[in-house]
Amino acid sequence: MDFLVVASEIIKQVYNGGLPLAVAARRYFADADLNSDEQRRIKGLLSCQMHHHYAIADVLKRANLEFSADLNPLLWLVVANGACYHQYPVEEVMTSAKKIFISAGVEFPESELLAIIEQSTNPQKLLSGDYDQESSEYLSLRYNTPVWLVKMWQKHLGQAVTIKLMAANQRRVQQTLRLNPMKNKTIDEICISDIDFVPGPTAQTLIYRARPNIKHHPLFRDKFIFQQRLAVSQVMAELEPKTMINCLIYEARPQAIYLDLAVFSGGELKIDMAVTSDRRRLDVVNTAASFGLKNVHSFVSKPSAMITHIRDEYDLVVVIPDSSSFDLIRTVPDFFVHFKQESMDELIFHQNEALRECSQFVAPGGKLLYVINTVSHKEGHGLTVEFLKQNREFNLLGEKQYLPFDRYNSTLYAALLERNTAVEQSNETQPL
Repeated sequence: MDFLVVASEIIKQVYNGGLPLAVAARRYFADADLNSDEQRRIKGLLSCQMHHHYAIADVLKRANLEFSADLNPLLWLVVANGACYHQYPVEEVMTSAKKIFISAGVEFPESELLAIIEQSTNPQKLLSGDYDQESSEYLSLRYNTPVWLVKMWQKHLGQAVTIKLMAANQRRVQQTLRLNPMKNKTIDEICISDIDFVPGPTAQTLIYRARPNIKHHPLFRDKFIFQQRLAVSQVMAELEPKTMINCLIYEARPQAIYLDLAVFSGGELKIDMAVTSDRRRLDVVNTAASFGLKNVHSFVSKPSAMITHIRDEYDLVVVIPDSSSFDLIRTVPDFFVHFKQESMDELIFHQNEALRECSQFVAPGGKLLYVINTVSHKEGHGLTVEFLKQNREFNLLGEKQYLPFDRYNSTLYAALLERNTAVEQSNETQPL
C-alpha cells in the first residue's frame, strides 16, 4: 500500500472532513493492511505536517503552487517530509505524488516542488527572509499559530512572553503526577526505586521522564499515583481540603480535581460533582470505585439546573467550564485545524454563566475556585474582574496565570474567591 495515498486520505478527512487526526487515522488503519511500524511512520509524517502547517502552506503559496482541496494536502505532506520529517526518500515521495496528480488529470509541478525541498532542509528554512521577524505574521509562521492569536497574546502578555509561550507550545508535554496519600508510599521511595521518576516542583508531585505512557506503569495501575497537571496540584495544595466539610464541583472539561480533593481529604470531604454527560459520570463513578472512595457523588446537570439536584451551601465550590483549551496545543497536532476564533465569544458566555450560577451555592465564608485551561485574558482575569463587579459579596483572594514555560509546565488560569460573611450578617440584621 502506498504510504502517501494513505497519509493524504487521512489528512483530507482532517482538513476537509473536520475529523480529529486521531479519529481519522484510527478509522483508516482499521481497514488498511499496514503493520505497526508503517502506521507509526505515517502518523509521524501527518503530525510533522500539522506542526508546521502555516509555514508549509506559505512557502507553497509564495511559489504559486496551490491546487484543489484534494491536492493541496498532498503537497503539504511532500514538503513536510522533505523539510521536517526526512523518513521517506525524496525520490519515493515524488514518484508517489506524481502518480496521484496524474490520476487526477493535473500536471505535477515536479521541478518547482523539488526546488522547494532542496532549499528547505529544515523547518526554519521554510520561512521567507522578507518577513519582519518581530511581526505577528512571521511569528505565526515560525510557531504555527494563527495570526489573530499571536496578536491577542502580544496585546495582553507583551512580545517577549508571547515568544516564550509559543516556543514552549512546540515542546513535548511532561507526564506529571500526584501521589495518592491514602497509599503507603512516599515521593522519595518512588524516586529511589525507579529512576524514571523525579520529584515535581510542588508537594506530593512527580515527573515521569520515560517515553511509554504512564498508564502502563504498575504504580499507576495500582492507584499509588494519578495524572495531574503540576499547576493544578499547586492550586489544590493551597486549599487544605481536610479543613472543609463539603464541596461542589461543576466540570464541563474533564479534570482530576475531584480525585485530588477526595484523596487529600482522606476520603472525608463530601463531594457533589455536576458533569455534562452520562459517559463522564460513569467515568467518575468507576474511577472513584477503583480508588476505594465513597465520598464522591456525581450527576449530570447544566449550571442553571443544579438547583434541582442540590440544596446545600458548600465550603468550596469549584467551577471548571469548557474553554479554549489552549493547553492542548502541545499535545494535539491538529488543534488549530479545528479551533475557530468565533467560538471564543460563546465560550466566554457559558463560562460567565457557570461562574454566576455556581457562586449561589457558596456558603458565607466559603471559597469559590475558578479553574480554566487557557491563556486568554478574556476567559481568565477579565472574566474574574467582571464577576467581582457584579457580585460584591465576593472578594478575590488570589489569581494566577500559569504558562507552559514556567516551573509548573502548565497552561492554566486559576482564581480563588471568598464569599464575605459580613455582607450576609449585615443583611440579616437590617430592620423590616
